[in-house]
Amino acid sequence: MSKRAAIYGRVSTDVQRDNYSIPSQIAEAVKYAHMRRYTIVGDQFVDPDTGLDTVSGNGAIPAYVDDYTSRELSRPSLDRALIYLETTGFDVLDVH
Repeated sequence: MSKRAAIYGRVSTDVQRDNYSIPSQIAEAVKYAHMRRYTIVGDQFVDPDTGLDTVSGNGAIPAYVDDYTSRELSRPSLDRALIYLETTGFDVLDVH
């Protein structure tokens, strides 16, 4: 049986999120998951081209993404990933 992997990406600012840092992190995480034959799971979705949050479908990738400075302790998407872990489960957290 394939392991289930959730993807988590993080940048420090909205500007970094808009400059393709998240798409490159997501692309590498997806590549890593596919190489290991992991099934990518999650209930938040990211557009792989823009790195912006989106809904399921049309090529969206299940991924949890935060754009908060390292000085900020708030990580809402990481919290959502942990809730998903508790309620649904996954085996691996794939972080670039």
